[in-house]
Amino acid sequence: MYHTFNFVDHLDEYTYDDHYVYCSTSGCRLRRHDASLNYSPAGLFSTSTIDLPNINGLAIREFTGLAIEEYIPPGTSIGYRASIDNGTTWRWFDGSAWQTPGANDWSTLAQIDAGIATLGGRQLRVRIRLVPNTAQTSTPEIARVHIFYEAVWGFFEDLKRSLKRLIDTTIVVHLTWSTIPSAATSSIPLVTPWSVIGVDEVYNTTADPNRLTNIFSSFTPGTPGTVALTTPVPGGNTVEVHFRGRCEVFLAADENLQISVVPAVVVVIPRAREDKHASKNLFEYEPLVSKVVVRRRERVVPISSTVMIYAIGATEVDSLATQDALAEIFEPEPTFKSQAVGEDFFCLTYDPLIDNDIVSTGLHVKATQILVLGNKDLRSYTDVPPVTVIGDEYVGAGQMGEPGERVPVSSVAVPNDASTRLNPICATLPSETGIIQLENGD
Repeated sequence: MYHTFNFVDHLDEYTYDDHYVYCSTSGCRLRRHDASLNYSPAGLFSTSTIDLPNINGLAIREFTGLAIEEYIPPGTSIGYRASIDNGTTWRWFDGSAWQTPGANDWSTLAQIDAGIATLGGRQLRVRIRLVPNTAQTSTPEIARVHIFYEAVWGFFEDLKRSLKRLIDTTIVVHLTWSTIPSAATSSIPLVTPWSVIGVDEVYNTTADPNRLTNIFSSFTPGTPGTVALTTPVPGGNTVEVHFRGRCEVFLAADENLQISVVPAVVVVIPRAREDKHASKNLFEYEPLVSKVVVRRRERVVPISSTVMIYAIGATEVDSLATQDALAEIFEPEPTFKSQAVGEDFFCLTYDPLIDNDIVSTGLHVKATQILVLGNKDLRSYTDVPPVTVIGDEYVGAGQMGEPGERVPVSSVAVPNDASTRLNPICATLPSETGIIQLENGD
């Protein structure tokens, strides 16, 4: 299985200095700059680094390889380091062992690809150094980045747990609570079933019905928490507290809601649909510049999942406030990370279902439906030996046939830019039984 990075989709997850580095749809390269570090067509290139996003998944067992498209003009170079603690410490592979690097210690792509399986850990971050030529007039370039790993993973379990984590960590419910103290006081206990994040405003609505004077001073968490007031409130006056809270988030197997904790959010995934246009046994091929093989992988099968989310409260006000908080999360159609392997899930639609509201004694439920897109199966891969083209024939190797066997070759489409872009270029045989690897210019 592997993880693919795209420079355009997640630029905010990359760490680089945009005075020196330029990233676009075609990849990442050094940027020309003048003495003031502003872009200039006549400027020079300077050595700089790019830190890829950290891959961190509970289902990842080990990392097995790294494949990157490199373009390295004469005199330039690209170096690599790796981290298993999200960049706190970096290491380089010298060809036989991982070492703590000195200032000039950087691995080649072939070295880091060969050594990555022995690095250990369930997370990985890669740092890439781009070095121009001595005259600072030529830059190397990288394009697609593939991180290969082994994982034990299930789509539906991952989606449910990843959604729960998203809601747990981002939901903020805006609430109002009132009390009438029996005697004058400068503090009141905030008695609520919600987990209090913070208090924003407090008003004495008896003396200040228009809520013009905020008498909130501070909040001390506890069971219950204590709200300190800037002005004492006489006994018999109504105190209104505006605060932010969170509730428990649960996963359920079906829509038969049986829950003993209120308020709460319940996530149910009742159905899913595969995108059938991605048929089985269709393959993509990735030439590896660091190996004398080509990796064959199955295409991704996208899957769309309809997710029901229920906001449950003891009052209709509570359930409505919770549904509003869910809207703040899902109306912008967020992209969120898989908890298992770090892949992306995409929220495509948000639909509050008013007709699905449930009301009973002491229980008010507001239903919301979202559509999530993800990948049902991460792509497995196999290493395929390349073949050498000899005129209109090729010589097979390994699973391509016995060494020395010559087989006719049909027409092979070579990209128009094969002489100017990344090497090597590959194409599939009509039978999809092997790979033809072409050198630039052929």
